[in-house]
Parts: sequence; structure tokens; C-alpha cells
Amino acid sequence: MSDPSPTAVPGDPAPPPARMRIGELARRAAVTVRTIHHYERQGLLGDGDRSVGGHRYYGPDTLVRLEKIRQLKEMGLTLEDIGGILDLLCGDPRTLDGRRRVLDVLRRHLAEADVRIAHLRRFRADVAQRIDMLEHLLQDA
Repeated sequence: MSDPSPTAVPGDPAPPPARMRIGELARRAAVTVRTIHHYERQGLLGDGDRSVGGHRYYGPDTLVRLEKIRQLKEMGLTLEDIGGILDLLCGDPRTLDGRRRVLDVLRRHLAEADVRIAHLRRFRADVAQRIDMLEHLLQDA
């Protein structure tokens, strides 16, 4: 039996229903049911409430958490990093501890990005040098 609430698409201004089955939650969050189960196993989402029949139901707060996870993943954070700060972001974002932890994670990612950029610059210089060398050899042939 499906949830009688209307199906919405991401960005739909209609508020989510108070209780959603996992399929509705997945549609609204634009993720798969498998992704939701994975995040539950990782401890990023609660298990949802259970009906008498054993069906899981999720509230709008779970939808908010899924959106935060998506945003943090787009910033390059790992699920492990996200797990360390998600509760802070979904709670009161004005807390000093929360700001410090998010800032620490972002600083670490910036340092890692700088290292990757340096490696890519060296790799690019090496590739450019090899191209120049091969072009000269072809011209001399």
C-alpha cells in the first residue's frame, strides 16, 4: 500500500508531508532508496518511525538532513566528515563548537585541495614537456 500523500519533485514549494514512506522520501530528496539505506547504516540518518505493520516512516527533518548531506558531498566532504558535523549543521548552526568543527573540516579540505593542485601542476608540466619533446622529434624526422 502506498503513502496517500502526493508525489513532489525536488524544489517543489509544497511542504513535505508529516510522514513519508521511504520511496516518497527518496523522490523528494532526489536519491535512491538504496542511498537512504546506506546513509542509515552509516549513522547519518535515523531509522525512521515504524508503523504497526513494520513500515518505516520519515519526517521532514530527514529530508533536511538528506539535503545537507548532498550539499556537503558537493563541497567534497567524505561521509565520515559529514557524520562528524551533520548533527551540528542540522541543529543550531550558531553554536560556537559547531562553527569551529565545520571550519576545521573545511580548512583540512582546502589544504588537501592545495596538495592535489600542486601535484596536478607538476603532472601538467611533465606532460607539456613530453609533448614539446615529441613535437620536436617529429619536426626533425
